[in-house]
Amino acid sequence: MLETIEVQEIKVIPRDRLLEECDALFGTGYRLVQICSLNIPEGFEMNYSFGKDFHMVTIRFSVGFDEAVPSITHIWKGAFLYENEIKDLYGVNIENMAVDYNGKFYDVDGIHPFAAKRPESEA
Repeated sequence: MLETIEVQEIKVIPRDRLLEECDALFGTGYRLVQICSLNIPEGFEMNYSFGKDFHMVTIRFSVGFDEAVPSITHIWKGAFLYENEIKDLYGVNIENMAVDYNGKFYDVDGIHPFAAKRPESEA
């Protein structure tokens, strides 16, 4: 039996290169696997994972509390699910989504229940 080893790559990029990286991955046949957000002291860490065959690429960048992230729904239509979730639960400002539920994707108590508290100097 042949064993397959999965290759995983993490590319740390500046936020403004997100669309360029996504276009390149789409053009070479990658599919969107997941998008997730993590709280960090400066705002959020964003991770976009893509797969093709046995290779996985994760694009990672940081975004400040008041900075915007461009939507990738014009490249991968299904990204609207992840983007609405991150917008609703964490409060990440994602711009130009093809389908934007405007904070009503989930029926949760409170606004942005997973968002970290901003430092007092920024609140």
